[in-house]
Amino acid sequence: MELMQKIANKLTQNNKVMLGNFMALMILQGANYLLPLLTLPYILRVLGTEHYGLITFAQAFTMYFTILTDYGFNLSATKEISVHRHNIDEMSKIFTSVIAIKFVILFISFFILIGMVSVVDKFHQDPLVFYFAFGVVIGNVLFPLWFFQGVEKMKYITILNVISRIIYAASIFIFVKKASDYLYVPLINSLATIIIGMMSLFLVFKHYRIRCHFNWPYTVELLKSSFFFFLSRGSLTLYTVTNSMIIGFLFSTTQVGYYSLAEKIVNIIIKPFELLNSAIYPNMAAHKNKALIKKVIKWTGSAGFIIFIIVLIFAKPIILILGGHAYLPSVNVLRFLSLMIVFISIHTFLGTTTLVVFGYSKAFNLSTIYGALFYIAVLGIAYAAHVLNIATIALFTALVEMFILLYRIYYIKKYKIL
Repeated sequence: MELMQKIANKLTQNNKVMLGNFMALMILQGANYLLPLLTLPYILRVLGTEHYGLITFAQAFTMYFTILTDYGFNLSATKEISVHRHNIDEMSKIFTSVIAIKFVILFISFFILIGMVSVVDKFHQDPLVFYFAFGVVIGNVLFPLWFFQGVEKMKYITILNVISRIIYAASIFIFVKKASDYLYVPLINSLATIIIGMMSLFLVFKHYRIRCHFNWPYTVELLKSSFFFFLSRGSLTLYTVTNSMIIGFLFSTTQVGYYSLAEKIVNIIIKPFELLNSAIYPNMAAHKNKALIKKVIKWTGSAGFIIFIIVLIFAKPIILILGGHAYLPSVNVLRFLSLMIVFISIHTFLGTTTLVVFGYSKAFNLSTIYGALFYIAVLGIAYAAHVLNIATIALFTALVEMFILLYRIYYIKKYKIL
């Protein structure tokens, strides 16, 4: 709150719009993360570590398809919409092209899922949990978050998302009563996401008069220009989502549950930084305000360090409150992962809102690509040395974020951007 007050005191009229969108994003994503967090202790205790780990494993696998269908459009399409926000014809062309590409990738992804479930024993043992989890991918394709970020009007869909998340939370308490009800969790989550997507599309067509305007040459060009953003995002997935996959294959779904609880806590903590970055990005793309980004980095970096110290000290009580004694193995994982908060609170704003905005998209994309290669290297060394476990995986993940921070700082200084 103190951070937001400092920002508010220095706002121009243009930045008031940005702050309003940040608050809308906070409510929007807060509903996605904080409301499920209310149900998390209940789910952890009712389902147990094995079933919870299985659900997390399935969700991690389907996250690959979410990244695939996003295809970097949360960056490239957001920028395009931001630049052409006052031109309905251009916005219609962008919107139609993005949705068309997303649906083609969605169908390809579903057939890949069918193949994986049919062939891989780990998936074949409980196929429904993977199919139910895939519904989130459908919902994300329908949900044009990139569009609302581009026009800086997130408030239109915020209330719908909150209502949907409330329905999700209520449904969990109503339908999930025992461990055998575990399939309801991914199913309810998917249905909630699809509802959000359908409602948001209705708002796009009603309020912005978007119409079908398919342009094949533009679609091909957009596909090409978004590839490196997709590659960058895919590299990011390699050392985040892949962690749960590696743990699931090398160890057990119970170990996935331990890791996932700690990871979920850290993800909730870093989400405000990512949301602030999303709110600033369209404004920076239009105005390239260096003074603003410097102030934001100063405040978020300080906040990130303070939060890290708090989590480091109170890791055990946090785990006990959320998961109980059964999840005590998550404590050290949480402590290692909390290092990410410090690094992400800074490098997030050195990425899209700095390197990309000032024309250095290649350096931005390479930071995550090289980070992924660094991750593979340290993971391979740890596996060969027989020291790989959920705690060391957490530590390596944090070190990757440090690598990305140092890489981006190097290029910020090299190109004298700030």
